[in-house]
Amino acid sequence: MKLGLAMLAKIAAGLLAALSLLAHGGDVAMKSCQTYPLDAFKQDSAETREQCRRLADQGDLAAQTYVGLMYREGLGAPKDYDEAMKWFRKAAKQGYAPAQASVGEMYAGLVERKNMPFLGHDKTMQEAMKWFKLAAEQGYAPAQVSLGRMYSGISGVPTDKAETMRLYRLAAEQGYLDGQISLANRYAERARYEKDELEAAKSYAEAARWYRKAAEQGDNLSQLKLGRMYAKGRGVEKDDVEAVKWFRLAGQELELGKMYAEGRGVKKDEAEAVRLFRSVDKKGGGIGTQQGDAQYELSKMYAEGRGVKKDDTEAVKWLKLSAGNMNSSAQLELGKRYAEGRGVEKDEDEAMKWYEKASQEESGTAAFEIGKWHAGERCVERIKSVRLCEDKAVWWYKEAAKKGHPEAKAALQKMEK
Repeated sequence: MKLGLAMLAKIAAGLLAALSLLAHGGDVAMKSCQTYPLDAFKQDSAETREQCRRLADQGDLAAQTYVGLMYREGLGAPKDYDEAMKWFRKAAKQGYAPAQASVGEMYAGLVERKNMPFLGHDKTMQEAMKWFKLAAEQGYAPAQVSLGRMYSGISGVPTDKAETMRLYRLAAEQGYLDGQISLANRYAERARYEKDELEAAKSYAEAARWYRKAAEQGDNLSQLKLGRMYAKGRGVEKDDVEAVKWFRLAGQELELGKMYAEGRGVKKDEAEAVRLFRSVDKKGGGIGTQQGDAQYELSKMYAEGRGVKKDDTEAVKWLKLSAGNMNSSAQLELGKRYAEGRGVEKDEDEAMKWYEKASQEESGTAAFEIGKWHAGERCVERIKSVRLCEDKAVWWYKEAAKKGHPEAKAALQKMEK
């Protein structure tokens, strides 16, 4: 009889545990079936994925969204966009904000959307907007940022910059990293194009405030941007020591190298600057990365004999590598060297080639140099047409003026006399 009672007690305890699991299944799902951030989701164990699948079958909304993501990403389930959308919609139709945002992402093309019915661009964007709005109105920060981006100039969606800023701010004030970064970027962009210096200063200050919040969450790009703001005194009081601190946290060897080369915020150490520039170069990356910038800095160090023995051949070598990686400063300097025959054989054609490449990268100086060459005697000697040389000189001087070159307007006035 005692044994029977013990067995009954165990059975009762088991039933209570089962009832507790059912009662709190949503809590379990909320804690374990997280779909944000995506990197964390990708690292979940097979056990977590299986648990979420079981909870999804029981109707848990967080778990259903999780399973949808499994199918979308092909993690713990075969990649299947139809199946992903099916699970997202199950939870979305019941008002679960993360699922609504996921449906919006599929329509907006923020993630791959193979096999989805194409409704036409405008209708597809409208469908995305509908789901983002439903989630954003519930205060779901990722949806607020996605909706803000839709209003910022997406084809098929009316542009509303004020609404973009409002939505970014709502997300940022919740501590959502992407919201803080997006808001900071908006303020920085506004400051760059603001003609009123006082208004530009206010925008830079706001940008610095939000970059700091993102930087304190460990975002490396925000740490870099905040460091640059301290180095330039934009939006914050200029502080080289603070700039160096943020560059270190961001792991920015290129910016640190510049600070060591100039002795700003650290004791001047040109050999350390060279080491850092070489380290960036060794990481590679090519066009569109910091490699070209590091190569340009190395060319300057060799040309000036700073941290290394002065060597013009090495300087030209690094300059050519940097110019090939689309660094406009290197392209401009290489053009000057060919024009003057400095460290290379004088070659006007090569000079013009590199000036033109540099001018495509917003270099007003390069455009001015091309204009100056066409305005000179060498152009007439080679082209045999005064009119053609003058027309080209005027065109390039205008380009230089558009890009803010200080001498371009005076050169144009001289041509027009």
